[in-house]
Amino acid sequence: MTTEMFWLGIKGKLGTDGQLAAVQAQISAVEVYRKVVLNPLSHENPTTLTENEVQGAIAAIEDLDRVLR
Repeated sequence: MTTEMFWLGIKGKLGTDGQLAAVQAQISAVEVYRKVVLNPLSHENPTTLTENEVQGAIAAIEDLDRVLR
């Protein structure tokens, strides 16, 4: 299974529950960081991630978690 499959499942569940529109800003932030952080880590080439990018990705996930509680 890929992270994309999990992510689509999360968004699908939010849509089914009627929560997707309410957390669209958080969803967008997570999607940006998925591209910035996870995509480079899934390739063999050396990555040039910065501490700020990793911290931003963590903050995006924590923010999504916070609004869903």
